[in-house]
This record gives sequence, structure tokens and C-alpha cells, in this order.
Amino acid sequence: MRGDGVTPSSTGRALLQTVCVHGAPGVPTVRLKARAQLPWVESTASANGTTVPQATFGATQTPKWGAIETTVAGASLVFGGVLERHPGLKVCLSHGGGFLPYQAGRFRHGFAVRPEAKVSLAHGPQESIGRLFYDTILHDKRTLEFLISSAGPHHVLLGSDYPFDMGNLDCVARVAALALPPDVRDTVLGKRAGALLRHAAA
Repeated sequence: MRGDGVTPSSTGRALLQTVCVHGAPGVPTVRLKARAQLPWVESTASANGTTVPQATFGATQTPKWGAIETTVAGASLVFGGVLERHPGLKVCLSHGGGFLPYQAGRFRHGFAVRPEAKVSLAHGPQESIGRLFYDTILHDKRTLEFLISSAGPHHVLLGSDYPFDMGNLDCVARVAALALPPDVRDTVLGKRAGALLRHAAA
């Protein structure tokens, strides 16, 4: 179980169900690992059923393109109009949101100038982006500080990815080491996640 109380599993453990949310035409299908009503985005599959290419490290053949997959999944949720059509849906993106939090400006600009960005999205991407949640697994202090500052502490949830080698097994210490006001630190360390999970279980 991660530090935020969400159980990420690629093998479908108890309390998790797999749901598919279809984005815009030509945009990869988003696979969500859902516990109650707080889905945790783990991976993607393309519209024709093939998977997003995944890199491997060493002989273990373990997929390590998590950040890229998470970015594509988040973009599908936003530009597919999924979050716009389902205003009550709360989604947490793993791997600190991949590259999505750092390309929000490009998303906004793309919506303004590209017609294909408007196919399934009526009101622009910013509102949908602002409803996403992210975990803290970024492996870099400055990057995590940027995420908390840009997304807001109420949209950043503590994550460890325990027991996997790409996780932050000292996740609490990493957040505690940031120069954050006590209330912001407590929000990220579990206060916000607790509120979300209690609401989802209600």
C-alpha cells in the first residue's frame, strides 16, 4: 500500500477494479485502476488494442516508461473530454503526473490554435487539468516543489510505490525535507488523501 492509502496494483488486487475510459478519436484508451471513486491512473493502451511502447532495464524486462504512459493517459482524460463530462470524477496520476503538469501551458496554447484539440473538449483544458491529482514520486526535490506550487497542495498525494525499486521508500522524509508551511506539509502527507478516501468510501 502506498503512503497515501491507495493500493496500486497491476495484477488487480482486492478493492481494485479496472475500468476503461475512451478519449477523443485517435487518442489512446485510458486504463484506470479504481478504488471506490478515486481512480489511480497506471497505464494506457492504444485505440487499436496495442500497448504504448515500453522501455526495459536489464534482464527483468520491467516497463519503465511510466512517466510517458501517465502523460498520455492524463492528456486523454483532458482532451477526450472525460473530466469535462464527469465533473464528479477525481483521478490521481502516478509518477507525479508524468510530464503533464509541466506542459499545461502547451495544452492551453494547443486548444487555442488547433481545431483537433476542440473535438471532444468544449471549454478548454485548464479546468480539467485543475481537477487532476498527482502523487509525490518524482525523485527530485525541486521538481516536487514545483508540482506542489503549480498544482496546489490539495492536489498532491503522498506516494511510495512500495516495494518497487522505482519508488520513494522514504517518501515521508522527502516531503518533510521541503520548505513547506506545516499545514501544506500535513496536507500532502495524508490529510488530503484521507479526506478523499473517506468521501469515496461514503
